[in-house]
Amino acid sequence: MLRTPAKASVVLESYLGVFRYSRRAVELVWSTHRGLTISLAILTVTAGVLPAGVAYLGKLIVDAVVAQIDVVGAGGVAVYSTVLTWVVVEGVLVAGLIGVQRGIGFCQALLRVLLSQRVNTMILEKALTL
Repeated sequence: MLRTPAKASVVLESYLGVFRYSRRAVELVWSTHRGLTISLAILTVTAGVLPAGVAYLGKLIVDAVVAQIDVVGAGGVAVYSTVLTWVVVEGVLVAGLIGVQRGIGFCQALLRVLLSQRVNTMILEKALTL
């Protein structure tokens, strides 16, 4: 089914309409609790970056294992300390990712409660002015 330009503009306008109230929503969350808002933003960015670090460390582990296979293939003695070091670092990074995800959940839950309290208060204050 082909869309006419009028229908396409209505669809685009309704799609972009979501962003119309974004500024107000962010201002409301910010004014509810700035510290939690900043913490949530930092933890979210961190949770987005850590998986790339885990993937890169996985590559380093594979590279170190392949290098040790080459050493053994050439008749040398394998030294797995580099491999084990990368495995431990990756484990720490994965544990950090789990901690960050729990922190995000905690911040979201606490901010949700504070925000609902704030909105209820705003509704009651508006009702008193009517």
